[in-house]
Amino acid sequence: MSYEVRGTLLEVCTCDVHCACCWSGDEPSGDACDRVIAWQIEHGSVDGLDLSNVTVAMVGQLDGDG
Repeated sequence: MSYEVRGTLLEVCTCDVHCACCWSGDEPSGDACDRVIAWQIEHGSVDGLDLSNVTVAMVGQLDGDG
C-alpha cells in the first residue's frame, strides 16, 4: 500500500493539558475524555485514490478507571 497525505489535524478534548489518553495511553484527566479529532486532507492519495480536499472527523468518549 502506498500513500501520501498532507493536511491539518484538529484535536479538542476535555483533558486538562493535552489528550494523554489519545496519544500516550494514560488515564483521562477526569472521569472521561470527550473528544473530537478531525483531519483536513489538503493533498493526498492512497494507492492512487485521490483524497485531496477530504475532511474526516471522529467523535468519541473514553471512560477512565475512576
